[in-house]
Amino acid sequence: MRISKPTKSSKIRLTIEVNEVDRELFSVVERKSGDVMIFVKAAVDVSPGEGAEFQEVKEQRFSVHVSPKSPGHTVKQTLRTARGQITTSALVMPRSLTARSAGGIILKPKSQFCWPIFMVRPPSLENERYLSKPKPADRRISIGSFSPKLANLVYMVIVTSPDILDIPITRDRTNLQTLPFSRFNVHVMHGFSIAPTVGVGDFVTFATSQQRADGDIPVASRPAISMGLPAVEARFFEGFSLFRDRHGKRFLAEPKDLSLGSEAVTMWGLSAICVRNAPTSGLETMRFFEEYMREVDAFRASNPAAKRRHDSSLDWLYARLDRAKT
Repeated sequence: MRISKPTKSSKIRLTIEVNEVDRELFSVVERKSGDVMIFVKAAVDVSPGEGAEFQEVKEQRFSVHVSPKSPGHTVKQTLRTARGQITTSALVMPRSLTARSAGGIILKPKSQFCWPIFMVRPPSLENERYLSKPKPADRRISIGSFSPKLANLVYMVIVTSPDILDIPITRDRTNLQTLPFSRFNVHVMHGFSIAPTVGVGDFVTFATSQQRADGDIPVASRPAISMGLPAVEARFFEGFSLFRDRHGKRFLAEPKDLSLGSEAVTMWGLSAICVRNAPTSGLETMRFFEEYMREVDAFRASNPAAKRRHDSSLDWLYARLDRAKT
């Protein structure tokens, strides 16, 4: 859906209704230069890596710059913690919160510019920090509603040139919201996982250039090339699979007693499913699950090669569920 352009001084606040209360995901404002600033309603804490200490987040924002003297556009993220550490990078989760690196340049072939900036599976949005508090000039745009007991929101933010008004959606499992500005358009692709929301979320970004293990960007690395529109949805589902694995691990700790682990296994399986509209009841959750499994079975039956390589974790899930029933 396309909306009228806001004034330079106002913000668009993207919200979703959770238990009949609007919760803010992020806000967008356009500067006089045409640059777009995206202010994320960040999680309470952030961890820079697996097993690292969590730090309180004070600010998380992204900026997309017109860069008139550059052959492309500059994308930059700024993360500020309660300890006063500020990280400026092209990665949403730098390996080191003290690392500093330049924003990434994305080259645009001809006139088209398209790049996914970040993707989120939020933690529980019932925390008060997600309440939307717009100023009178701001505009609030809602992308729907869901119950955190029945679903997880997953969304990806994409920035394009202003002539791109739509992004192809072929799998019929995602939604698209377009926010137009003068020099860029901001698109929000979102869907729902049908596993319950937990207190820990996941946040990834799409690096604009090759990244070293220590979080710095190699000096000789090449800039990224603007993404083709059909590739955007594929990137969404790549991120969704990553979230599925992370989210599933929080439910599943490889229980030795399969009968005791059946609930965790089921949750892991539900987190693999993306739907356009969140379920409103347990019965609808089961219907979505059964429909998805029928689609997987039909695909595997019609494609022998895919049957050998397609998501071996589903074979594992089927076996675990069957054994847990006995």
